[in-house]
Amino acid sequence: MKKPSGSDSDWKRLREQIIGLGEESHKKNYFPALKQSRDDLVRFRGIIEEIPDMVLITDEEGEILDLNRAAESVFSRSRKELMQMNAKELVEGQFEEISSDEEAGYARNKIYYTEEKGEKVYRELDVRSVRVNQRQFLVVIGRDITNRYLAEEELKKLNETLEEEVARRTESIEKQMVLLRETQEQLIISEKMAVLGTLVAGVAHEINNPLGIGITASSALQNRVDIISRAVSDGSLTEEAFTEFLADLKESTGLIQNNLERAGELVKSFKQVAVDQSNEQTRTVNMMEYLGEVVQSLYPQWKKHKVVVSGDRTIRIETVPGDWSQVITNLILNSVAHGFRGLAGGGEVKIDLEQEKNSLVLVYRDNGWGLEEGQAEKIFDPFYTTARESGGTGLGMHIVYNILTLKMGGSIRYVREDTPGVCFRIQVPL
Repeated sequence: MKKPSGSDSDWKRLREQIIGLGEESHKKNYFPALKQSRDDLVRFRGIIEEIPDMVLITDEEGEILDLNRAAESVFSRSRKELMQMNAKELVEGQFEEISSDEEAGYARNKIYYTEEKGEKVYRELDVRSVRVNQRQFLVVIGRDITNRYLAEEELKKLNETLEEEVARRTESIEKQMVLLRETQEQLIISEKMAVLGTLVAGVAHEINNPLGIGITASSALQNRVDIISRAVSDGSLTEEAFTEFLADLKESTGLIQNNLERAGELVKSFKQVAVDQSNEQTRTVNMMEYLGEVVQSLYPQWKKHKVVVSGDRTIRIETVPGDWSQVITNLILNSVAHGFRGLAGGGEVKIDLEQEKNSLVLVYRDNGWGLEEGQAEKIFDPFYTTARESGGTGLGMHIVYNILTLKMGGSIRYVREDTPGVCFRIQVPL
């Protein structure tokens, strides 16, 4: 019989099985079964040979029983040479260990590399235990993982570099955020001071008129008193002259009184509002009265227009008045600067104050130019302004939003209406 392809050990075992059949084998004609076994062995050998991964089959001591062509290529030795070697010694002698997971003296999922044709080749050895006919075998499969291993190493280095870069950029961003917050706080303070400065300039200009009229009336009255005094001294005072003097005196004192009262009201309103804007103390205020004071202090800014405050006059709340002063001041100045700019006939602002359950609701309306769709979406964004060319900073409405939401725990939203102008609905818990 022609010897089938396969290792000597395979052929030896097959021969022993045939001999073991004895004399009866001839009588029973076992040749078809023998041929079938040989064909199965040939197919098995063909499959093993075509596997691209290195395959070694050893006994428990590591003696090589079989291998495929890939193993011959990996170790650069012939089948005959390899069959006379021990697998563990062969592997450890030929490859440099990188990582391993030892089990029962043999490497499972151990990665080695070797120099092949001047290049490093990485292989992963997977050792599997197999039991056949009460015998223990080890199947060693060596997979070429060069591309995967190099990619993983590159990814590992990239991750390490990325972590360092992320940490560096995070630190840089944190520093920039701190600087940005400090800058924004300074800008907000500057904006508050700018608003207060605007009030000071406006009130100073407005007070100048009644004081000027009072001084002029007082000077004219002084001249009339001097004339009457001389007439009394030289005895030339007539009844008609004295009657005319009394009429002038009444008119002048009335004029002085009215203008001094007007100046006093401006100073009083401005004084309270100015103190509140620079003071963070809490006190109980009647909201209608206080809003009236704020509006009155802003009169120099809106005197060409009209501002009406209406609503529930009994609402009293404990609050930081300066916050409300800042909110109303920014809203009115915005209406004057943006909403009423170039508006024929002047504009009108309506402020309505009501209480809904446990909330104070303030609705602010003007009949100015209003906001476009894109502008309404950005109205509360910091540094957004439609009047950059005229010196607008874009912080006014952002300050209003922060005061109402962060400090008061309330809300402000833009309400689109069919009528011209803007409408803001402010709601603050009591």
